[in-house]
Amino acid sequence: MSIFERHRIALLTDSTCDILPELASQYAICIIPAYVIWGEVQYRDRVDLQAPAFYQRLVEDPVYPKSAHPTPGDFLTAFAKARDEGAEEIVVITVNGAGSSPALAGR
Repeated sequence: MSIFERHRIALLTDSTCDILPELASQYAICIIPAYVIWGEVQYRDRVDLQAPAFYQRLVEDPVYPKSAHPTPGDFLTAFAKARDEGAEEIVVITVNGAGSSPALAGR
């Protein structure tokens, strides 16, 4: 049993953290996907579009992608899921909040 399970603390971050999937799994870290917009198609980072496919397409596609942070609704959904799974406290780690869209959305 991890410290997070004993104290019922949920750890959440967004996919820009670039944490290894193995570590996220080992420590039960919830990763809220950012969005990658390629042309007219929107992908959820690490869900609909994995890193190898992203980098391969980056080389091959003349259209460059854009990105968007997770929405406040995405964070609320993750908070509710953590609560439903027994979390009493939630720690959210994002990039620097001074101008960071993920940090602002998570507030």
